[in-house]
Amino acid sequence: MKLQQLHLLCALEQYHSFSQTAQHLFISQPALSTAMQALERELNCTLLTRNHQGVQFTAAGKMALEYAHEILNEVHLIQSIAHDAHDGLTNRITIGGNTLVCTELLLHVYLQIEKEYPQIAINFQEIDEHTLMHQLLYGALDFALLQINSTCLENDRRQLEQKYHLQLSELTNEPMAVLLSKQHPLRQKQSVSIYELFDFPFATAHMETDRRLVSALQALGYQKPPFILQDTFCLNQFIAGSTYWAFIPQREILRHQQDAKNQFLFLYPVDFPCRCAINWLHNTSSYPVEEALLRQTIEMLLRRGEK
Repeated sequence: MKLQQLHLLCALEQYHSFSQTAQHLFISQPALSTAMQALERELNCTLLTRNHQGVQFTAAGKMALEYAHEILNEVHLIQSIAHDAHDGLTNRITIGGNTLVCTELLLHVYLQIEKEYPQIAINFQEIDEHTLMHQLLYGALDFALLQINSTCLENDRRQLEQKYHLQLSELTNEPMAVLLSKQHPLRQKQSVSIYELFDFPFATAHMETDRRLVSALQALGYQKPPFILQDTFCLNQFIAGSTYWAFIPQREILRHQQDAKNQFLFLYPVDFPCRCAINWLHNTSSYPVEEALLRQTIEMLLRRGEK
C-alpha cells in the first residue's frame, strides 16, 4: 500500500469522478484506475462502484476512506513538525475553514493582525468538514472555523462533538433564505412554503456543507437530485438565469443587496427554519494568548458584517 493510493482514494471522495480526479491531479485516468484496482486487490475487497451518479464508495470503501484520512493526517502532522523544527518556528499557527465564508474571514483576520503582531505566523486553508475535524483532532490544525448549515444545529453540533471529542463554540448563528432569480415564477411571493419550491430544482456550490439541508429536504419528500456547481460565482450566475434555487446565509443576502446590479430575490421558507452557524474549534491550549486574539478579531469582523 502506498500513500499515493490513499491520496487518490480521498480525491475520489471529493470529485466523485475518475475523469475529474485525474484532471485535477494531473495524472492519466488509466493510471488512476490501475492504482485503485491494485489497492482493491491488496485489500481483497471492492472499494468503489460507478453508476450514472459517478463514483460511489462501498461499505468497505467508506471504512477504508476514513482510515486513509487518519493516516494522511498523521503524515501531514509529522511533516509539519519536521518543517517547524527545521525553520525554528515557534509561533506558527495553522487554521482551517470548511467554506469560502470561513476562508474569507480568516483572510481578513490575517490582514487585521499581521502588522500589529508580526511574530505570529498564520497559515490557513479551506478543506472539507471531515478532513478539517480529523486534522484538528490529530494536531495538523491548531484552530478551525466550521460552518454548519442545518435545520437542527444543536443536534448536529452535539453529534460532531461526540464523534470527534472536540468542543464547538458558536460564534454566529443566522437564518438562511432561498436565493432566486428576479425572473423566477415565485417572484410575486412575499413568503414561501418549502413545498412550493419542490416544483423547482435545487442547486448548491457547497454540497458537503449543504448535505444536512438536502437530507432534511429528502425527508420531506423532495426527490430531485441537487445540481452541484464548483463555486459560489458559478452558482450565482446559474441561479440568475434559471428557475433553480439555493440556500444562502443572511450575511450573503446583505452583500447582494448592496450591489447596484443585484439580480436576486430572497425568500424565507415559513415551514423550513434552516440556519447557518460558524463555530470556533481548538485542539490545544498551547496558544491561549493567540487564541484569544484570533477569536476577538473574528468576533469583531462578524459584528461588523452584520451592520
